[in-house]
Amino acid sequence: MLKQLLSAIIFLVILAGPVFSGSFDRNPNPKKPIYHESRWKEWKSLAEQGNDWAQFAVGKLYYQGKKVFQNYKAAFSWFVRAANQNHVEAQAALGKMYEEGRGVNQDYKDSIFWYTRAAEQGYAPAQFNLGLMYKKGLGVQQSFKTALKWHILAAEQNDPLALASVSIFYEDGLGVPQNHKVAAEWLSRAADQGHAFAQLALGAKYLAGNGVSKDIKKAFQLTTQAADQGLAAAQGSLGWLYSKGLGVPQDLKVAFKWFTLAAKQGDSQAQFALAGLYRKGIGVPKDLKVAITWFTRAAERGDVQAQFELGRMYHLGEEVNKDHDAAVKWYTLAAQQGDVDAQNNLGTLYHKSFHLVRDRTRALMWYNVSAANGSASGKKNLGMTEKYSPSYQIEEAKRLAREWIKKHRK
Repeated sequence: MLKQLLSAIIFLVILAGPVFSGSFDRNPNPKKPIYHESRWKEWKSLAEQGNDWAQFAVGKLYYQGKKVFQNYKAAFSWFVRAANQNHVEAQAALGKMYEEGRGVNQDYKDSIFWYTRAAEQGYAPAQFNLGLMYKKGLGVQQSFKTALKWHILAAEQNDPLALASVSIFYEDGLGVPQNHKVAAEWLSRAADQGHAFAQLALGAKYLAGNGVSKDIKKAFQLTTQAADQGLAAAQGSLGWLYSKGLGVPQDLKVAFKWFTLAAKQGDSQAQFALAGLYRKGIGVPKDLKVAITWFTRAAERGDVQAQFELGRMYHLGEEVNKDHDAAVKWYTLAAQQGDVDAQNNLGTLYHKSFHLVRDRTRALMWYNVSAANGSASGKKNLGMTEKYSPSYQIEEAKRLAREWIKKHRK
């Protein structure tokens, strides 16, 4: 659970690098007008007269498509004018536009240039994004140490994304010795800033006793804080805590409520859990049709447990009509994610199914794949099937298995 939550933060950190901070409502200089859409002409006039803050504001309007049609090229042009006057937010915005290729040809080196100019002025969003560029090795040689340096500078300004990111560096030992305790300290600072993913991940650390003293009640409290912010993963996790009675008295009806909220937001793990509740009639009246619907939604969103379970149900005809074509479809998707039982069961289907064209070579291939990935059942089935198979078939299956493993190696 903890690893999945930290992975979610990594995903957020990579995708959520900010373009802008704050809003038009802030007014750092009383001589500069506070933005209001009705004053667009006044802003445009100020920008054309060379006011850097107005130039940035006009660029931001074009970038976001407010008051004017969204136009990245126009936004870029205005950001350049402001940035050349050393407007820090415009410089950071140019870094983002060069990074993503919006309004200008993608150019990581130019992105680095503008991020660096803004970061050296102490602008936290630019420091954060510059750190990401070093972390990913975009436009510069990859350097976890340099990435961490910039993220710490942003984190010291209490930037919640940077705080969470520094935690990840220590959690995974990137550029620094791995230290779960220090990771928890940084994560705690992000959680105190109201960062929902950080609250959720810190809760998972308390649940596991990873870098902190195990405290299930604290885990429950932090998960609740994140769930109350509408974070789907936290809502699903809170449902799980209620279903197990961890940190709170067990309450399957409340668990059902939180699973439903998360599932409706597209959280595949919650969808899988909700399907199980409907299937067994736990916390809700039993409804196999609804259960299948939620299993399918979870599987379509890539949940490997749901893919395997649908494959198994169609394979054996449990609660659905037996359908080996559907079983192969779902088992294959699960197998591609490394599920060794799905790999083994595919071998069984191709070996013994009366509803598919039997293909012993394909069966041997899947048994080979499953066995290579550590499945005892796959190893056993491989040995038994090879006893009755010609050598050319065995060798061809091994070749196919090697190719499949190479293609799907993570």
